[in-house]
Amino acid sequence: MAQAFLKLGCEQLLIRPLAENQDNEKNQIYLGYNHGFIGLLPGTVSFRGPSGSTRKPGSNSGKSIIETALPFSWINEEEEPALAPHAKIIDYFQYPEMRFSGFMQGCSNPPDALRRNHQDEYGRRVLVLGYTAAAVFGTVITDRKSTFVDQLLALPSWSIHELFKVHPLVKNSLIDPSLLLTELREVGGGRKFKGQKLEALGTKPKPFSGTQAAGWTLESILEIPMNSKSGPDKYGFELKTFLRNKITLMTTEPDFGYRHDDGLTSFLEKYGWDGTKNDGSLRFNGKHNTLRVYEKSKLQLRILNWDKQKNEPDGKGDPNVVLINPLKPNEIAAGWTFNKLAEKWGRKHAGAMYVQATRYETITKRGIPSFTYGPEVHCGRGTSPIYLLRAIASGYIYLDPGDRVYLKVTEDAKNDEKKRTQWRVDKQRGVPLANSLSALYDELKTYQI
Repeated sequence: MAQAFLKLGCEQLLIRPLAENQDNEKNQIYLGYNHGFIGLLPGTVSFRGPSGSTRKPGSNSGKSIIETALPFSWINEEEEPALAPHAKIIDYFQYPEMRFSGFMQGCSNPPDALRRNHQDEYGRRVLVLGYTAAAVFGTVITDRKSTFVDQLLALPSWSIHELFKVHPLVKNSLIDPSLLLTELREVGGGRKFKGQKLEALGTKPKPFSGTQAAGWTLESILEIPMNSKSGPDKYGFELKTFLRNKITLMTTEPDFGYRHDDGLTSFLEKYGWDGTKNDGSLRFNGKHNTLRVYEKSKLQLRILNWDKQKNEPDGKGDPNVVLINPLKPNEIAAGWTFNKLAEKWGRKHAGAMYVQATRYETITKRGIPSFTYGPEVHCGRGTSPIYLLRAIASGYIYLDPGDRVYLKVTEDAKNDEKKRTQWRVDKQRGVPLANSLSALYDELKTYQI
């Protein structure tokens, strides 16, 4: 069994003992409530409005849900994986609980042991899952067809989700913060490192002094090349540095609204302002949040279909984020769909390390700066797009753009457009930075390096 998963590229197995009278295609498979688990799996996240059903006892009428559609296949010995095209994990965030659903619908060869009318014939049943960056695979081991159910149940519990046992297939495949913390402690302790960036593995780092130097230098030291991949940086964790009390979480471009439809130049001509250096540029920047209108742009963030009192979706439609002038609410300057934000936030931030950094300039301030790292590292595990929206609604997360366009391209301004849509979190007045970060995760711990 393990070899079949290994051949498919899986690095570890997750084992879930199934309930005797539940966990079937009718009742769905119960997964508790753990975003650290779901964040590791590849999938497409979407928001689904409330069901209108009132016929079934305990129906989900009036409750919105989040679905993660999985690229899921069942595997059997000596057979090709059988795609289950409707497999998904449903996040009933109001209860809260998660369930695995649709795993047999449309599948040519699903496990018979998961049929409600047949499950009693198989004795104990164990769900075994493996995953890669692009796919999830599963099988069901039972007493009827196997002799090693006891061995599976004796495996150690998974540190991320207590409902699962875990079995690593390759070295260092477990998602364990201690691995990355060990490397960070070798970097900490006041050691200074010259600014640099690593463009590709196997190449020599290059000196670098730009605004991203603190993060790129740390990644270079840890042999993480510059990337914009959707997955985490190392050992299952996204790596972030912060010089003061402000952290850039992601740079996600809008996918609807005026800026998306008409382009950056038209957007800046309508909502931007002249650059302060009189260089013929238009700029758009400043802290835009849900708490107040930004005076210079007259714009403010809002979340559509959002219940401010409960700080959750109101069930009337997708909770999309928009940048608008409150006096012209039907005119969307820029907008981000729930699906887009969930896609960019989810898997990359399921586990994250936020590393404190200090920058040291050269005497002339034109040379390559140096950096030290620590002493604090904040480790967040398990997140949800609902956590992200709640933080935006509360003002913890805000839009801090750095857009620019040169209306007349000159030798000094060769790149006429620059898009920089930064989503940031910072320290609230009188409150530690960790408090703002904790709103984004199931668990946040602070370590010293």
